[in-house]
Amino acid sequence: EEDEVSLYDYIKVVSKRKWLIIIGTFACILTAGIVTLLLPRVYETRATLTMTGPDIPDVKIGVLNIPTALSLNKFFNFLPGDRDLDLKVIKKLGLDKSPDELTPQALGQMIAFSLAKGSRTITINVRYSHPEKAKEIADTMAEVVKEHYQALNNLEISQSQNLIDEQLNLVQTSLVEVEKNSQAFKQTLDVDSLRQEIETRSSQETNLAQEYLRIRMSLVEEKARLARAQEELQKQDRFYVLSKSVVEDPTYKGILDKLS
Repeated sequence: EEDEVSLYDYIKVVSKRKWLIIIGTFACILTAGIVTLLLPRVYETRATLTMTGPDIPDVKIGVLNIPTALSLNKFFNFLPGDRDLDLKVIKKLGLDKSPDELTPQALGQMIAFSLAKGSRTITINVRYSHPEKAKEIADTMAEVVKEHYQALNNLEISQSQNLIDEQLNLVQTSLVEVEKNSQAFKQTLDVDSLRQEIETRSSQETNLAQEYLRIRMSLVEEKARLARAQEELQKQDRFYVLSKSVVEDPTYKGILDKLS
């Protein structure tokens, strides 16, 4: 019962001040409307920029990884706060003049970049008080970003090509040096083989010469021995004295009979 009375009292108090509550509510709505009308209108627009072409893997030469093109993720990370891009857009659209009078810092705060994961599409969001200029800013920024990417990509490709050529030249020089060393080593082997063959032939010729000298000495000795034998024969008598008569010896007698 006490609760019912308290709730009734609250309702009674509110009903007595209902006009005050209604007037306060309308005052808040009116104030919000006036503030909204007084605040400058902000329009939002967007432009999308799709980078064509697949991501080409880096070229690996030895332990060196050489990029073949500009990484889109690396490029995107440098877009926010790039003063040069903002300045180019301002110059192209004349936003540095009245009534805009924008600075690169102010324009950078109006623009937001986003890159969908796993895609090659960059979205450029622009918030500005003028709808047509917001669209122009978005489109111009997309064009500037495209040109900037192409320039950096061409520079990256040129530098990578120069680095690849340099590495290939180093490899070619190394191959030439290896070829020279191989030829020198081969010539050394040929010289050693030729030297060994010459030594073998020289040894054979020496052995033949020694054998020739040995045979010649043997012949000389044999000739001398024969000469000595002839001298001995010349010194000896050519007639022999028999100790007994031929007639008495039957053998000699038979020989004589045959001779006669």
